[in-house]
Order: sequence, then C-alpha cells, then structure tokens
Amino acid sequence: MTGIAFGVTPLLYGSIGIGYFAQTYREPSLEGTNGLNYSAAITWNPTPLATASFTLNRALQRAPSPTLGAITTTTGTLIADYELRRNLIVGATAGYSRNLYGLIDRTQTQMTGSARATYLFSRLISSTLRLDYLRTRPDQASGVDSLGIGRRFDKTRIFLGMRLQL
Repeated sequence: MTGIAFGVTPLLYGSIGIGYFAQTYREPSLEGTNGLNYSAAITWNPTPLATASFTLNRALQRAPSPTLGAITTTTGTLIADYELRRNLIVGATAGYSRNLYGLIDRTQTQMTGSARATYLFSRLISSTLRLDYLRTRPDQASGVDSLGIGRRFDKTRIFLGMRLQL
C-alpha cells in the first residue's frame, strides 16, 4: 500500500492510500483472493473544541474458520467529538461495514453507532461512559444456513471504564 498525507488547511487534513492484496493457500481446495486495497481518512476541526473525522478502508481479513478462506472488508466510519467543558468530552460514532466471504456465497453488513462521554480527572486519569449499538445482517445466500453462520442480530452494550495513562 502506498499513499500520501496532506493538509488542505491547518483545520482540514488527511491521508489517502491505495494498494493491491493477494492471498494464496497451501491447501489446493482453497481458492486464492486478490483485489484493490485502499484507505482514506480526513479530519476537520471546525472550532478549537470540535473535531470531525471520516475514514474509509478496504482490506483483506482472516476468516474465523479455515474453510472460509479470507474476508474482504469495506468499512466507513464517521466520528465527532466536542469538548463540552475543559474536562468533559462528548462524542458520537457511526459506522458501516460490508464483509464479502471469499469461498462461499455470503455477504454480511454491519451498522454501528456509539455515544460517549469522557471525564478527565487529570492528564493521567479519565473515566468513560459509552453506549454502543451493533446491527448485523447477512444475506441469505445458498449454503449459508447449512454452515451454521449468517445470524441476524442487534446488540446494545453499556460500557463504563477508567483509564490510567503513564
């Protein structure tokens, strides 16, 4: 993968990359995978207290089962953060991903959303409260049900954590 980083203005900057991936297997029954690989990211700071960023990626991932070969994943994410107070940062994230399974006729889409608040006790200690949502929808391609994959589900999760940074 090769690319460039750029700055349009001090408030708008990003990077773009492009490449090619190829995956082969020692097992003769597994077919190889290849294709275009790309990555793009842009960040905008409309005010000193607000940041918005967008990323778009396409990559080859290892499949959870050796019989599936590889997964080609395309992901887009939008993130917004705002410093509400000097020590309180609120933000939201929205994402979409599409997974293509190489050796079976299956596509899976996922939509994600997150809302979060981070309280900074000091430069070294912070606490985060986050609400996450995940929606997964596979297509119902032939053979998917017999493999035991392709479940449709929604997941909501609440996270509370402390962070110590050295």
